[in-house]
Amino acid sequence: MPQLGLTDYRELMVFSLAVGLFFTIPIFTLIFARLLFEKAMPEVLQPTLLILVAPFAVGYSSYQTIANSNDLFAHSLYILAMFLLVVLLRQLWRTPRTRFHMTWWATSFPLAACAIAALIFLSSIQRLLRK
Repeated sequence: MPQLGLTDYRELMVFSLAVGLFFTIPIFTLIFARLLFEKAMPEVLQPTLLILVAPFAVGYSSYQTIANSNDLFAHSLYILAMFLLVVLLRQLWRTPRTRFHMTWWATSFPLAACAIAALIFLSSIQRLLRK
């Protein structure tokens, strides 16, 4: 973590990123298959779907920190996170207004991860424009 001055932990950061992205694909596939082939989730549980955005937003932030480059893979992670965010926020907006439940807490982490990813993306684009 260069921001914290922990440069000796680069291998640990790469390991964590690799394991996280490795498990993101099958878990995302299982959840997506459940949404397609099972009956609809109760309205109370619908906000928990936003957690699907978090691995891609955190993956982008982590990859950007480790690789320090805004290459095609980093762009792909960012665009995928923003695409899922837009799709799932539209889905949540269409759900009837229900009372606040504990499942709404599942929206805070993905939204924060997307905000951080957007700030990192903006700063990397600004660095490219200055060159």
